[in-house]
Amino acid sequence: MVGLYRWKYLRQKPSISLKYILLYAFLLLFILPVIFINVVSYYNNIHMVKNTMQKTVNQNLMQTQKNLHVILSSYEYMLYQIYTDPKMIDLVGRINENEDAGQNSLVLTQMLGNAIYGQSYVRAISVITDSGRFLYYDRLKGSRLQDSWIQDSTIAMSNIYKQTMQSKQSYIFSTQSGKDFSGQIYYYCHIAHPFVDYKDYRHPKGIVILSIDVDVLNKNSNANITLEPGSDNQSFCFLLDQNNNIISFPRSEFIGKNILSTNNEDIRDACRDFILRNGIMRDGDIDIQTLNDGASGWKVVQVSDNAPVMRYIHEQYQITAITIICVTILLGLLIFFLNKKIFNSLNDLICNMKLSKNDKFVLNDHRTFIKEIDMIYQNFAQMLRYINMLIVRIKHIMQQQRNSEIKSLEAQINPHFLYNSLDMINWMAIDAGEYQISDAVHSLAQILRYSITTINIPVTIGEETAWVERYLHLQQMRLKGDFCYEVKVASAVRECMIYKMIMQPFIENAILHGFRDTTEGHMIWIGIFRMDEGVGISIRDNGRGISPGPLQKIRNMLSGGQGQENVDRHIGLYNVCTRLQLYYGSTAHITVQSKTGQGTEFLLQIPFVGREQIENCGG
Repeated sequence: MVGLYRWKYLRQKPSISLKYILLYAFLLLFILPVIFINVVSYYNNIHMVKNTMQKTVNQNLMQTQKNLHVILSSYEYMLYQIYTDPKMIDLVGRINENEDAGQNSLVLTQMLGNAIYGQSYVRAISVITDSGRFLYYDRLKGSRLQDSWIQDSTIAMSNIYKQTMQSKQSYIFSTQSGKDFSGQIYYYCHIAHPFVDYKDYRHPKGIVILSIDVDVLNKNSNANITLEPGSDNQSFCFLLDQNNNIISFPRSEFIGKNILSTNNEDIRDACRDFILRNGIMRDGDIDIQTLNDGASGWKVVQVSDNAPVMRYIHEQYQITAITIICVTILLGLLIFFLNKKIFNSLNDLICNMKLSKNDKFVLNDHRTFIKEIDMIYQNFAQMLRYINMLIVRIKHIMQQQRNSEIKSLEAQINPHFLYNSLDMINWMAIDAGEYQISDAVHSLAQILRYSITTINIPVTIGEETAWVERYLHLQQMRLKGDFCYEVKVASAVRECMIYKMIMQPFIENAILHGFRDTTEGHMIWIGIFRMDEGVGISIRDNGRGISPGPLQKIRNMLSGGQGQENVDRHIGLYNVCTRLQLYYGSTAHITVQSKTGQGTEFLLQIPFVGREQIENCGG
């Protein structure tokens, strides 16, 4: 019933034209994959570009940090030469003790003037003594205190002295501005360190301060960058001190300004707001990365504008998308016109096929300019001629089949007559007291009825083995107990379905040929068991065996490579082999093993078929 419903559903299911299938295939196999691949490629490229830019930014930050360390180390070395100079330490000590302070201050200032040319970009050197005196030398203006940077400093001199003495090492503090004679503004970064008197390190002497032009830091961070309002520079660096004040910046007017953030987690957002608020960069895909420098306490900030790169990628993919759309339209038009020609030819082919009144297919002569379609026409015409020939042959075969069925119905009278005759002989033997003859006749009747009735309908292995035991019992009676037998059937395979009379030829072969010219003690073992992918049937005897030559011929016959001579001599085995191939196909196998003087074993392998499978196939 399930098969019938499936057939009805398939017949009622609406069909789809091939041209629509081709159009859907073009859509699914070309357009959608191309769109998907381009979208995935677009986002993968953006992700790859961002990762590459991120790595580049990190490398720039690390390199800027290294350059900063090199610059500060060079100035710290210059500062080291000053705060460890014994003469300067002696002069500072005398000034603290107010010993000829005026003269010693003049000498110390002259020494500072000589030291200031030890490094470029050093704008001033200052000394604050422990007694509170401030000595100062400017590279351009000399030692005039009224124009010194300390006057514009937001940090009190006492605080500078206190913080430097507490740090006990180089102390870097915020940038301060100063002017030269022309009024040009310079921005300073200050490095301070206490004087170190190894002879009397317990008593502080004072501190020395190097004032460095921040141009040296800006050139280190942004070489060859001129950041003007509205410029298209894609990245630059700047430095922040501990209080988030700008130390160096490509545009000097922003040096000294505060980013207005004290939270390290928000410093990037604060930098972005500062840049956008001051119009330094246009509002776009701005990336801010920071790196904290533990040695100086400063922050290195890298500002990158990713908008030009993203805009370039967008433009390239827009060009790619337009190209794909144009190619798709051209391919679609080409496919449309080709399909039109092809399907017009196919429709002509379908319309020209007609079934004539005498049940013959005819095809009108038709030629087309498409070579493949024309070949279909010619081959289809040849196929129709062959089909017409088969129709005639099938009609003849059906007539012969009807004649065979009539003869089969007529022949059914003979088995009934034979059953009735055997039944009469059975009762005559019982009346005469010949019970052994009655048993033999009764077994023979059952065997004949089983073997003749519905031979092609499968039965269970349990039913088949019951018939085999009756057959063996009858053979024992015929041969007067010349052999014994043993039948073992695994419980897991008793309900497996098998076709009738499969084992009988192998058993008969053992009795007629295996035990010939041998002594007593004949034995037949029959074992049926479950295998991995089916059922195994073993039929083994302890007869004389088969010599290698005939054994190879039997194997060739069982594998399908037999000659006519082998078929004539082993017709029973050949019939079983043929039936197994018809019933089970390539899933059935027969193997034979034999040794001369020891016996022969046939092993049949068939698929496991349950009763439900047989019923479903029948439904």
